[in-house]
Amino acid sequence: MTLPSPNDEPRPIAVATSGSNTYIAYYTSRSGSPTVGLHGVSACSLAIAVHNGASWVSWTSVQTGTTGPGGSPLCTATGTPPYSWFEYGRWLSLTLNGSLPVVSYWSVVGTSTTELQFSSCTTSVCTAFTTGIIDSTGSQVGRWNSLSFDTSGFSYAAYYVDNDGGGNKGLRFATNATGSFVTTNVEPMSAITDVGRFARLRTLPNTPANGFTFPTQVIAYADVTNPAANFAKVASCTQSGTSACNGGGWTPALVPDTGASPNYGRATSLTVDANGLPRLAYFDIANSKVRLLEGHAQAPLSFGELVNLGANASPVGLSVAFSNSLLSTFVTFSTATGPQVFAGQ
Repeated sequence: MTLPSPNDEPRPIAVATSGSNTYIAYYTSRSGSPTVGLHGVSACSLAIAVHNGASWVSWTSVQTGTTGPGGSPLCTATGTPPYSWFEYGRWLSLTLNGSLPVVSYWSVVGTSTTELQFSSCTTSVCTAFTTGIIDSTGSQVGRWNSLSFDTSGFSYAAYYVDNDGGGNKGLRFATNATGSFVTTNVEPMSAITDVGRFARLRTLPNTPANGFTFPTQVIAYADVTNPAANFAKVASCTQSGTSACNGGGWTPALVPDTGASPNYGRATSLTVDANGLPRLAYFDIANSKVRLLEGHAQAPLSFGELVNLGANASPVGLSVAFSNSLLSTFVTFSTATGPQVFAGQ
């Protein structure tokens, strides 16, 4: 299927499926025209399209519960302050709560302030929404966000903090499992180290195959403190109770990769296989290749190489997913000759 978007520029895109419906959330950038966009979708904002397997049945702006600055209708070029126009959705995550889609997103609410917000579809074709705020603390939060839900309908989010209000940055986790959202710094915020970009969150179920007693929250992300020597990290927390990962309990660890260059970990992507173990993909910057690793059934989490993918690859469009019905891993990524898909193992 092709997005019904002949004129606009969809940028970040996320996909989820429920029954016969496919949901596609995407950011629309239409600089200079706040009222012209995909089928009435405003510029610099978030839209969701619904395909029922035969045709597009709806496409609409994702409703948000807040507003931001109302100056120039130009989207910021880089997504960093100062902001002059209300925009949201440039960083987004789409998942399901039961059968209905929920999207989390970065939202500009002031000239130098952003929040992490969410909107939940209340109908199967997303004609109405409920909205809320995951994190409004600090100056700039919400880039590289990743959202998931458990079977009880509680939500879990990982995201990057550009500025906590004190000039520090890092990786943060939030959950409403105890009622309202509680935020936790996965690693200490710092003005020097830079961790948490490209955050991806998944919940590993406790299964006989992985030997976990409780579900485990796992976040994959990059450490870009040294621009010439990035590396991938994984933080894990045992979800032994509703508040187990609030305020602590996180164990961050480097993902060693002897098969990669000394500069790797950009565009991390994470999925869960049939055994309840993680599969991790990321970009090897110096070698221009995509790396795919599998998690091992032991604590703390460790990884081993599955396959080295692509020649002249790029991190654009890098995503990994696991099919339980096919027992296969699928990795999408870009190369100089176009989009590529790997399937296997």
